[in-house]
Amino acid sequence: MMAAATDVLTAVYQRALHEDAEAQTWPGHFLFKRVETQLILQQATIAPNAVGLELGCGNGFQSMLLASQCRWLVSTDLPSPNPHTHTVGMDKAQTLLSSCGVRNIHLVGAAAETLPFPDAQFDFVFSSSVLEHVAGRREAVREMARVLKPGGQMIIAVPTHIASLCAFPHVVLYLVIRAAQIMWRRLRRSPSPSTPTVPTVRETLERDQTRGIAADWAAFWRHHPSFPLPEPHGTYGSVIEEFRAQFPTQWRRLIEGGGFRVERCFGLTLVPISLLEVFSPSLMARFYAWTRIFHDRVATHPLAQSTAYIWAAVCRKPTSTGAPAEARLLSAATGHG
Repeated sequence: MMAAATDVLTAVYQRALHEDAEAQTWPGHFLFKRVETQLILQQATIAPNAVGLELGCGNGFQSMLLASQCRWLVSTDLPSPNPHTHTVGMDKAQTLLSSCGVRNIHLVGAAAETLPFPDAQFDFVFSSSVLEHVAGRREAVREMARVLKPGGQMIIAVPTHIASLCAFPHVVLYLVIRAAQIMWRRLRRSPSPSTPTVPTVRETLERDQTRGIAADWAAFWRHHPSFPLPEPHGTYGSVIEEFRAQFPTQWRRLIEGGGFRVERCFGLTLVPISLLEVFSPSLMARFYAWTRIFHDRVATHPLAQSTAYIWAAVCRKPTSTGAPAEARLLSAATGHG
């Protein structure tokens, strides 16, 4: 990626931190997404006059990064917060974009399986860490192909089987750290009810400071019903099903079955980020930034692709109007066409 583009992304990052750092989904989120976008744009070229579509805009920060590279961006997500799909709601994105004065992004509440746009509307479609949360993944890929212009580009990033494998040590580390936090909290609890305490973000989300051991265990089982197995991160029945579905070869088969030609594959994250996240999300993001040059140099190596935490691909919608690969295979199997 050209130095000028890197400078633009850095300026967007600094503006977002200055205007609305509280919009980060977790500490270090803006930095992590800036590094990810830089690595993606080393492999994918977005024309300055392009009109793009983003699936799953989240808090809107990555939308800002993409919009700095094109003329106009339509960013979609589910309109309301939903912890099961890791959706933060569109209000957060709207607030961030307004705070930063971004004018070339249009937010639309929509599901990936039923995009409310006519055929052949966009020059590129972008999706990062979204498809694993979509129940109808095949439908979503077909919809992305439908709304792309012939010859249009799809840029996609998804977790791999490595992410699923890392979920096992992650849940063990999480339990050890949580147990230590609970013990420390109880040892430090003052007999005076007026003594103020400041919970961490994770504690604020998962429990009340005043509840007892029984309530702590009840909360644990609510969040980890599959224990001792970890919970799947996406819309899968189990972490085993998730593991099988997230091999890069499986993602590639899904993409090609939706009518795309995969032009380039690369690995985005070559470190077990979820294990670092247990200790500090901010440290995880900083480590990713420190190792960005290494990631960029080895990203396209086959070994890097097969061992990366996140797999990405630059794909192209064919200029011909032939049927998707799945339809052609079905036709051949049934003797039609």
